[in-house]
Amino acid sequence: MAAKNYCCECGCAMLEENPTNTCISCLRSRVKMSDETVRQSNIYRCKRCAQWSAGKSGWISADFESKELMGIALKRIKTNREIKIVDAAWIWTEEHSQRLKLKITLQKEIVRGAVMQQSCIVELIIRGQQCPDCNAQFNNRSWKAQVQVRQRVNHKRTFFYLEQVILKKRAQENAVKIEQFRDGLDFFFKEKNEAIRFVGFVEDACPCKTKNSKKLVSADLSSNLFHHQYTAILEIAPACKDDILLLSKNEARRLGDLPQVCLVKSVNSSIKLVDPRFGHLAELDSITYFRNPPDILLTAKHLIDFVVLDVDISTAHLTKTSHKQVSTTYPTKKEKKRRRQSAPESSNIPSIQAARREHHVHRGLVADVVLAREKDLGVNDDQYFCTTHLGALLRAGDIVKGYDMRTANLPADLAAQTDLMPDVVLVRKARTKSQARPFQLKRLDDEIEHDDQESQTEDHDIFMDQLESDRDMRSNVNLYKNPHTLVEALHISSGDDDDEQIPEDPDALQLEELLDDLKLGSGKEEERDVLPDNEKDGDLFLSFLPTAPPQSQLSNNNNINTAPPPPPPQIEDDL
Repeated sequence: MAAKNYCCECGCAMLEENPTNTCISCLRSRVKMSDETVRQSNIYRCKRCAQWSAGKSGWISADFESKELMGIALKRIKTNREIKIVDAAWIWTEEHSQRLKLKITLQKEIVRGAVMQQSCIVELIIRGQQCPDCNAQFNNRSWKAQVQVRQRVNHKRTFFYLEQVILKKRAQENAVKIEQFRDGLDFFFKEKNEAIRFVGFVEDACPCKTKNSKKLVSADLSSNLFHHQYTAILEIAPACKDDILLLSKNEARRLGDLPQVCLVKSVNSSIKLVDPRFGHLAELDSITYFRNPPDILLTAKHLIDFVVLDVDISTAHLTKTSHKQVSTTYPTKKEKKRRRQSAPESSNIPSIQAARREHHVHRGLVADVVLAREKDLGVNDDQYFCTTHLGALLRAGDIVKGYDMRTANLPADLAAQTDLMPDVVLVRKARTKSQARPFQLKRLDDEIEHDDQESQTEDHDIFMDQLESDRDMRSNVNLYKNPHTLVEALHISSGDDDDEQIPEDPDALQLEELLDDLKLGSGKEEERDVLPDNEKDGDLFLSFLPTAPPQSQLSNNNNINTAPPPPPPQIEDDL
């Protein structure tokens, strides 16, 4: 094709016409957008928390070669106002090189109707700088309020439960630091209001009493400015689930003529007590508990395995009085509705099999049980007779957890009252030792631990057993599926084929209660734009377009896409 147009600067022939009437060589020497762009800059990152400085937006957490980091990097590139960045891509660099490289495409309108694009490489040097949060923590100004949660007992079962409740409600998100001690946890917050909200959350989760204090850290008398640090100490009630309490006579009479020896059924905002023989219920709020704390006779570490030899359902106790619940506080609408649903009809007493099937009778069915110690089988013929409120859950051959009150170390005046003290107190059914737990729990991220982890193993096993056998306790906890033991647990549960078809424990763990452990990952790795070896920094990509091209359009090296210029305006000659 014959050349019809010539460059206005060098006079060489051009194959196609363009609005500038200039060849690509002359345009390259005359217009250099890369020289008007800062091709090397600094980007700041905190070494402790790995956050990136985003200027006025603060500090942002972002992964390498992510979209968030791309937005921060583009803000560090300074160009002329007439130049626009229309495209950008990451270029792979070594992780320890402390360098980030971007391949950006610049666009500039040279003359009317002619737009030029140029590609260049920008290098960002990673510099270390402390973020405000890390700087405040380094100077011992990281927290303004502290919440100390303590329980004066020799176990940590209550804190295991409190930890799961905190994780479910995400109450620890505002804490800047968490420290673990032998008898409690310490939570540190930036603001006092955040600590006050956390104290209210813990008071709703477990019975406790609060004590507040503050300390002067610094003062500026000339400006009348004072900096205080506030501390709230929460002391949790020592009574825990499955403990045996000894109430005073006046307290037992006020709770509805309960026996002095009671079993702790659950611990939430109040302590729920149950008569281990007849199933009467009562509640102790935190104020009433700390006014006259009851004595703790036995804890869950003293539980013994018993084998059920015979069960005799006592229908004489299956009345409304065996299901009554006495509370020191006024019941809510939900509690009233639940009590109405759980109260059996007094006109007709259901049979044993019907009582086993009815869900609301499980905790109130009284039975006379014949027991024997599991470790005494084949050694002696000792048997124990007791009355328990777990009659609807037990059958011959079951293994249950209970307290042997005859061999327990009790006060002398209490041990002499044989009519007040039962021989055995049954607590719950024992899980099969060979059965694998199909669930797992998450833990808090404690930065500093001042406790021995080996001493927590036994307490954690007891807590897991309590969690697996209590449906109400599981409602406040997130249980996640354990892929390693879930199939084995389902196989064991499906292999139990009884001809009697006796209903299972209503508090047994169901598969519907387990959640999938979601791990949010980056998914597919984004394709990296790596320049070939023969392509060097500073190559030009030029295009002449009548309008601005899309961002994804990149021309090849030394390639000119000419478009017919718009028709020139008609100029009238006045001459």
